[in-house]
Amino acid sequence: MESSFKNFLIGFIVVMFITVGFAVVVNSGYVNGVFSQLSAKSSVEGLANSSWAMEGHDKKLSEQTNITGPNTNNTKWTFDLGNWIASPPSIGPDGTIYILAAGNGTNNNDSSYNASYNNNATVTTKINGTNVTTINANHTDDGPLGEIVNSTPNTYFLFAINPNGTLKWETNYTMLLSAGQSAAPLVAADGTIYVGANGDDSDFTNNNSNNGLYAIYPNGTIKWQFNKDFIGSNGLNIASDGTIYTCNNRLYAISPNGTLNWKSDMIGAQGTPAIGSDGTIYIVGNGELYAYQPDGTLKWQSSAGGEGNIINQPSIGPDGAIYVTTDSFHLNSGGYDFYAFNPNGTIKWIFTSKSSLIGGYEMYPDGYAPSVSSDGTIYTSVDLGQNGYIYSLNSNGQINWRNITENGRGIFSPFLIDSKGTIYFISDQIYAEYPNQTIKWEASINNTGGVGYLATGKDGTLYATTTTSRYLYAIGP
Repeated sequence: MESSFKNFLIGFIVVMFITVGFAVVVNSGYVNGVFSQLSAKSSVEGLANSSWAMEGHDKKLSEQTNITGPNTNNTKWTFDLGNWIASPPSIGPDGTIYILAAGNGTNNNDSSYNASYNNNATVTTKINGTNVTTINANHTDDGPLGEIVNSTPNTYFLFAINPNGTLKWETNYTMLLSAGQSAAPLVAADGTIYVGANGDDSDFTNNNSNNGLYAIYPNGTIKWQFNKDFIGSNGLNIASDGTIYTCNNRLYAISPNGTLNWKSDMIGAQGTPAIGSDGTIYIVGNGELYAYQPDGTLKWQSSAGGEGNIINQPSIGPDGAIYVTTDSFHLNSGGYDFYAFNPNGTIKWIFTSKSSLIGGYEMYPDGYAPSVSSDGTIYTSVDLGQNGYIYSLNSNGQINWRNITENGRGIFSPFLIDSKGTIYFISDQIYAEYPNQTIKWEASINNTGGVGYLATGKDGTLYATTTTSRYLYAIGP
């Protein structure tokens, strides 16, 4: 009896010790911290746990961040990236900013540029000390969004910039890219940086060494390069198992070790693929929206109906609806159609922009996916001559408000949405606008009509640039 009582007493003391100890640990926040870390990791599985690890912020291309943007327009620093900037910035878990740019001759010894916007300019690019490309720019070409641009280089470097605005490193090799048409680098959970580079048909036929999909270590050295097929600089997305999705006429699924898993038929695929919560990959091609299973099986394809084409990459809302803009035009109103598709490929609703024709036709800009907030609010823009309209829609396709940018201020970027619902975009300046349409602040940017790029750091810093601005701007927080 005495032995049994001792055993009971010892057991009781042990249980009480464990219970009290566990309560102390929980109250200290340790367990909550562990579970929150696990939850955070699983929510971005495959993608780096970062404030802005890829094009469009996340796999759904929502442009919605859970970080509050800067309260003021204070420019902390600018970083000179050269005459042409090829991609939006992406941010690693440690705050490093990754961006593709031509370089300015002072940050590197491999490229020299002479009068970037001069019709007589030449661009000479070196690889391993050898001149491989010289462009004599005695002509002009239609550039991004139709503006006239001169002498754009076709080879670019990947820059890694510290959060304080200093250079961390830049690659000593170049990649074939197109300013204003190249996607942001993608930062994976293991730290690998993925970059898609493009070239013309002869480049791929000849297996040119500076195109294809690059996998790059965090120190800037090449991990592997996939250039055995027609891979271009369209956007990148990543599945939970690390599979990379990219496209150039076909949709490609490439494993984390650089081998091809599968590729779709020739569908004219373009832009950045979006990935739904169930793993479905959505891509625009041949004016239609395609949905693929992770094994490459086509689930469905849907068109905009009539003679209209879907003209940009998709984005996905909190309820799984897929949003795209079109060139489906209504002559009687001068407006264009905006489509919401259900996850099964049926049309959820159609919204038509509201031009009265007095100010001209409204047209959704080719290339900007709609931005979707966590509460389901959708932001998209239309061109109206030299001006533009901002549309705010609810998840049922009803208009909340429409706001015009006046005095020749077009809209040159998607809308970045912060945790408070403030939207940020680039026009003649950088604008921060509250959900009630009042301006929070404006900030100057050296922009001559180039495509605009935005991203947020984990401390709320807004990073902004355009293809023609030369500088990366750090604003706030």
